[in-house]
Amino acid sequence: CRYGLFQINRDEDGSSPDDPTLNMELLYAVHDALKSLPSIIHKTVLKSIINALLEENRMLYASDEVRAMFMLIQNPVFAAQSSYTIFAHLLRQMVNLPSTDHQLLVTWFKILEVEKLRMMVRHLQQFITIRQFPPADKSLPPLSKSRWWIPMATKTLALINRISIAELDHAISQTELPDNLLISGTDSCIVNVSDAANNASSPPLLDYSEFYNSALDHVDLMQDYFNWQSPQRPGQFAYCQYPFILSIVAKRIILTKVSQTPLEMLSGAS
Repeated sequence: CRYGLFQINRDEDGSSPDDPTLNMELLYAVHDALKSLPSIIHKTVLKSIINALLEENRMLYASDEVRAMFMLIQNPVFAAQSSYTIFAHLLRQMVNLPSTDHQLLVTWFKILEVEKLRMMVRHLQQFITIRQFPPADKSLPPLSKSRWWIPMATKTLALINRISIAELDHAISQTELPDNLLISGTDSCIVNVSDAANNASSPPLLDYSEFYNSALDHVDLMQDYFNWQSPQRPGQFAYCQYPFILSIVAKRIILTKVSQTPLEMLSGAS
């Protein structure tokens, strides 16, 4: 995690909103080589990562921290369940960055090779799934001490998902809308958003379905929905806050149950 090694100019901040000024070819080569190295090397890398995350009074240029997060989140060592405690701390630090740094991350994620971006999403989804449905061997910390893992991973996924949202917004802004378009008309809006997406200069880096986590079809979706809607639980995490992660099956379950609830209340009253 000596990120200075990958900087094009180590003596200056050098980053820009569109370019992290990193030697991405070198970074990719190191990460690709790391995949085939023995587990003892992975443990050494993880130890250096946690030491860097816990280091205090770091002397950094303005964008050094977000640049380090950008590199670390791509590290292939986070494919292993044994890395999850450290991965969780990395995700928390990333989520707690200021919004300006989040915008940098979103912009820089766009320059990644698609397979690298896909690997990040896969690692995050696997992390969420294993924390939601922990293995029987109790290899993870108790839920009481790691309940925050899932919100951190989901919020990080939301940052990556913002790439697709930004691309769609840009496509919409470049699409000519008829003067008589009823903005409040649901059908009209859907048609024009679809046209905008089809008229985009390039396809999205990742298809929206790649953000679905089908394992979440098996959680108590209605309880999650009610937690999200409950005024008694403001700020409590719910997957429904982040609908991009819920599959079509999960959304259909929720919508069907919600539509049935008023009817059940009416029949109960009668």
